[in-house]
Amino acid sequence: MADPLRQELDTAIKKRDALRVELSGIKNAQEKISVRISELRRSLNAAEDAFSDAKEQSVTNLVSEAMGETHGEMPSMRKLRADLAAVEDEIDAAKDAKEKLEARQKNIDQSLMLAKMNFRSAFNAVVGNSTSVSRLLEETKSLEEQIIERMSQLCYLVKQGHLNSGIYDSLSLHPVARGYAPPTSEQGLWEILCTTTGKTISPEWQKALALLDQDALSSLPNPDASTPKKSPIRKLMGGA
Repeated sequence: MADPLRQELDTAIKKRDALRVELSGIKNAQEKISVRISELRRSLNAAEDAFSDAKEQSVTNLVSEAMGETHGEMPSMRKLRADLAAVEDEIDAAKDAKEKLEARQKNIDQSLMLAKMNFRSAFNAVVGNSTSVSRLLEETKSLEEQIIERMSQLCYLVKQGHLNSGIYDSLSLHPVARGYAPPTSEQGLWEILCTTTGKTISPEWQKALALLDQDALSSLPNPDASTPKKSPIRKLMGGA
């Protein structure tokens, strides 16, 4: 991979994806710990109930023994107390593990956010500095010059009264008089044009960018190979 921009993007993709995998592993571990804590809490409740019952049984047995009456087997309070303490220790350990995972997730979240920013920067650098975009812009400028030249001819004919201004209605691209443009940005004006002509999404670029998101070596569209359909604007320009 000779292109340094592509190399940087490749590194950014691998870093981002590695952090995503690590974050997924942390979340899975958190789910397991949460399930384990729920199980231990149920065990703790059961151990507390068993200890309470055994304590009452011990008292009853001692009374029976003192009165010379027969009684059941004496429960091992030491064992029950040890079992109860063991469950409590496991719960404390599980809670500590959960806290560590939460702290680790926080760090990974921050690292992933930075990795995504680096990826986006590297991604945009590859796209913005590509020959595909350079050719696309070059072709667009060339077409723009042809459009302006032909529009100037139409404007002259309309101004001289040889054509009705309604001829502009057949065009998707309408001239905007300076000072009367709608209160929006140039990008917004072009988006309005694209929406009007049904060109809000570029399938070839959409597919290419989706592939580049996963593979830094993915190719970008070649404007020279594109064959735009004949539209009113291209007809106006005399395009095929």
